[in-house]
Amino acid sequence: MNVRCAACMRMLQPTELAAAMGFPDSHVWPDTSRRNRIHLIGNAVCPPVMRDIVKHLTER
Repeated sequence: MNVRCAACMRMLQPTELAAAMGFPDSHVWPDTSRRNRIHLIGNAVCPPVMRDIVKHLTER
């Protein structure tokens, strides 16, 4: 392993970011740049959270 700095951390890949946000592996992203995909993920609402909100609101 090439380590330059013990305190340095690598940036997460878009697939890792999407998984952390709760997107399913089957989610299809638009054909866009890596940078824009990261931006889209960062501005997204976590799908499991939104699912639970909608479920709660529709059960009233």
